[in-house]
Amino acid sequence: MKWTKDKVLTAARSCETRGDFIRQYPGAYAAARVNQWQEAAFAHMKVLRHRWTKAEVLEEARKYTTYREFYLKSPQAYRAAQYKKWTPIIKDILRAKA
Repeated sequence: MKWTKDKVLTAARSCETRGDFIRQYPGAYAAARVNQWQEAAFAHMKVLRHRWTKAEVLEEARKYTTYREFYLKSPQAYRAAQYKKWTPIIKDILRAKA
C-alpha cells in the first residue's frame, strides 16, 4: 500500500498512543517518519512518558524524609534523578530535613 498523508492521518486518528499506531500500522508510521508528518499524525495522541525536569524531581523528593522512602514511593522520579545525576542534590535536601 502507498501511504499518502491523508491515509497516514486517517490511520493515526484511530489510535490513542504512538505505540498503538506503530503496532497497528507500521507502514503508516514509517511513512510518517520518512515524510516528516509525525507532528500532524501524533498531535492528538496521549503522551504516556513523562520527562522529569530537575525542578519536578526536587519537588517530589522534598515530600519524603529518607532517600529510601523517595526510592520506594516515587520510582520514576528516582530513576530520572539517577539517570541525570541529580542524586547528590537530593541527598543533601533529605539530609537537611533530618
